[in-house]
Amino acid sequence: MVDTKVKLSDLNTRLDKLQRYIDKTLHVTSELFEHYKKFSARPYYPLNDGWALTRLDSGQPFFVNTEDRNITPWIIMAGHWEPNVEQVLLSYASPGMTVLDIGAHFGYYTVKLGSKIGEHGRLHAFEPNPEVNAVCLENIKINGLYSHTTLHKFALGDANTTAILTHSQSNMASANLVGEQDADYSVSVEVRRIDDVVPSDRAIDLIKLDAEGYEKRILDGAISTLSRSPQCATMIELGLERWERFAPLNELINACGGNREIYAVQRDGTIRKLPTDKLRDFLLTCSFHENYFFVARPQDVETRIGHLVCS
Repeated sequence: MVDTKVKLSDLNTRLDKLQRYIDKTLHVTSELFEHYKKFSARPYYPLNDGWALTRLDSGQPFFVNTEDRNITPWIIMAGHWEPNVEQVLLSYASPGMTVLDIGAHFGYYTVKLGSKIGEHGRLHAFEPNPEVNAVCLENIKINGLYSHTTLHKFALGDANTTAILTHSQSNMASANLVGEQDADYSVSVEVRRIDDVVPSDRAIDLIKLDAEGYEKRILDGAISTLSRSPQCATMIELGLERWERFAPLNELINACGGNREIYAVQRDGTIRKLPTDKLRDFLLTCSFHENYFFVARPQDVETRIGHLVCS
């Protein structure tokens, strides 16, 4: 009799464990289903030549090239790219601003920022890769931003010249002028200085700069523009080894116009002030030794995005 009770107790224990496992599995399965349902319900229309049309999380229509394996999957599945960087940029930008989107790619930030600054603002987008430039142009058109947005086909640098742009076929965002990628694709492109592109009577309010290692040389070609734009803030993707190929890290603030502070962009979309002498140590803790930094006057940061500053 005692043996039977022990067996029944053991059976009940096993049944309880099984029930908890079933409950947990069904809960996880339900969550996964809701997650899948959310993404599978996103609009996606395949087109010719590897193009597709989807929507951003803001509801704006957006073309992509499906040969890209870096940014395109994020856009198709979630409708966004780098939401932490986007939060800072869109919180800072305001109607009427003049903005430069350098390294525009498919035009994700071009579309988002172009919509935020409105028809009384002015946006210059720069994308030298012909394959990607064509997609960016269509995204500008389909979102009705053409009246106040200019898309340039040339690259930017510290001299007016030509250079070879290369990228791997599966990562169109990797296109660069420093020869770091396998040359699956290469093309000769025109290179111009910002100072020769932006009208001499025009000041800049905001720059998004992601040029795959060419950032310092681009800023060196914008000295006059930045000197007449004391309010200009720069969102820059900075890689340690790439930057130090051209200059020491302590030149970052002066390269962005001087009299500014550096703020590291956190994963949650907040920003943290970072002293210049701590910049290298911070980058060594980051994946691939790179991160986005927002370089701006502290009074402008406090006024516009003070709620994003963390200690």
